[in-house]
Amino acid sequence: MPSKQTAAGAVDILSHVMEQYFQPNDEAYITDVLSEAVMKTVIKYARKAMDELCIIGHDGTPSCKICKRSIWRRRG
Repeated sequence: MPSKQTAAGAVDILSHVMEQYFQPNDEAYITDVLSEAVMKTVIKYARKAMDELCIIGHDGTPSCKICKRSIWRRRG
């Protein structure tokens, strides 16, 4: 998946978690702790996914570092 889409997905997840995290309820300790864990995990692994999984070749074709093949099929 292109790094731009990965980043957009991570931001979407973070925004939904933050909606719950910043509610004015002081009695939601467990929910807050779980939200913090989710946010830390998303940040850690989104960066890793963006760095390791998708690279763009000189011709503009993305390739996967895991299987070393082109992600897009070429016509012709």
